[in-house]
Amino acid sequence: MKISVKCFENLEQCLADELIELGATDIQLGKRIVHAETDLRSLYQIVYRSRIALRVLFPVLSFTIHHKDELYRRAKSFKWEEMMHLDQTFAIDPVVKSRFFRHEHYASQLLKDAIVDRFNAHHGQRPNVDSHNPQILFHLHIDDGRATIALDASGFSLNQRGYRISGGTAPINESLAAGLIRMSGWKGMGILCDPFCGSGTLAIEAAHFALKIPAQIHRKEFCFQNWPNYDQSLWENVKQPAPGINEEQLKISISDISEEQLNIARRNIQSAGLQSVISLERIDFFELNPPSDRGYLVSNIPYGNRVSNDDSEFFVKNIGNRLKHVWSGFHASLLIDSENGFKHIGLKPDKKWKVLNGSIPCTFANFKLFRGSLADKKRMEND
Repeated sequence: MKISVKCFENLEQCLADELIELGATDIQLGKRIVHAETDLRSLYQIVYRSRIALRVLFPVLSFTIHHKDELYRRAKSFKWEEMMHLDQTFAIDPVVKSRFFRHEHYASQLLKDAIVDRFNAHHGQRPNVDSHNPQILFHLHIDDGRATIALDASGFSLNQRGYRISGGTAPINESLAAGLIRMSGWKGMGILCDPFCGSGTLAIEAAHFALKIPAQIHRKEFCFQNWPNYDQSLWENVKQPAPGINEEQLKISISDISEEQLNIARRNIQSAGLQSVISLERIDFFELNPPSDRGYLVSNIPYGNRVSNDDSEFFVKNIGNRLKHVWSGFHASLLIDSENGFKHIGLKPDKKWKVLNGSIPCTFANFKLFRGSLADKKRMEND
C-alpha cells in the first residue's frame, strides 16, 4: 500500500524516521507530508503508535483536471463500492487550491454527488452522509489541476490523543510536542525538566515516548476498521504492548509559576495515567534550581498572553542568563517565538528549526549549556 502521512512543517525527517521504525519502506519526503509504502500491519502500527503524524491517508484515485466538471465525471466512473459498503456513512474533507474552484465546499459537493450517483446507478440505493462521525472519510486534495482522493485511516486528526481534559492558555499541539521531544535528543534516560509546563503536554508526550505507550491508546475506533480489507486479528496483535524503559527509571519534573496551569497539567497527567512518573511543582523559573548536574530541559517559552512581564525581550534575555549560569551541564531545547524571542535568548544553538506553533512562527533550538568559554563547552562535549 502507498500511503501519504501529514505532519507539521520541518518535522518531515522526524516523521520519516518514525515511519521506518513502524515498518514503512520507500520513504519520500515532501512539504508537510511523507510518502511511504506499507503493508496492513505497518499501516495499523502507524495509526496506533505514530506520535508525529497528523493524518494517514491511503490515496485511491488521482487525475488531472482541465475543467471543474471533470471532477464529477472522473469520480463517478470510479468503483466506490470497492472502498465502502452501501450501508456505511461517509464524508468528504476537502483541501482545494485551484483556479477551477472558488470554494472548497463546491468541490466537496461534486465529489459527494459523484459517489452517491455511482451507487444509485449501479445499486439503486445511495449511502448516507455523516459529516460529524462518518464510518468512511475521504480526503479530497486539489492543487491547481491535480486532484487526489484518499481514504483517511483514522477519521480524525491524530494529534487528538484523548487524554487532554483542558488545554489551558495557548496549549501546544500534541503531535508538535512529540516531534520536539524527538528533536531534543532525549531518549528517555536522564531527567527531563519543563519549567514552563503549561498544560503538561510536553511532559505527557515525553513519558509516552519513553514508555512506548501508543499515541492512540485512549482511542477505541478508527476508520480503517470499516474498510473492506480490515483484519481484526492483525489489529489485536498490533495493539500488544511494546517494551519501553521501566517506570522506576523515568524521571520527568515539571513546574510553572501559575497554580491554575499546574492544576490543568495535573488533571491532564492523571487522565493520561502518568501521575506516578511526572512530578509537579509550583515555582518561578528564576527561583528554580536544576535537580541534578546533568539532564535535559525541554520547554515552550511563554510569549503573548502567557507572559505577565510587559518587556518580553527582557524576560527572554533573563531566561537565557538563568540557563547559562544555573543550568550548566544540561541540554536545553526551547520553543521560542521567532519574532520577539529567539534573537534575545543570548545562547548559541547547536541546531535549530523553524516551526509553527498554531499560527505563530517559532524557532525550536537545542543548546548545550555551559559556563565560561567555548573551550569549556568543548570539554563538556568530550565527557
